[in-house]
Amino acid sequence: MTPDQEWKVRKAQEHALRVGLCARISKLGGVLEAGAFYTMEDLWLALRILERGGN
Repeated sequence: MTPDQEWKVRKAQEHALRVGLCARISKLGGVLEAGAFYTMEDLWLALRILERGGN
């Protein structure tokens, strides 16, 4: 993961914590750590998928 990607992931995690998504972040931890989500839009999409029970 590039430093820019790491920064984007960290910012997405910080924002999610601020809006109370701690539990959702922990479920997505492996994917976030892998750097699959680079924007908040990607993160929100993944959270919606999780809420519906998909992968």
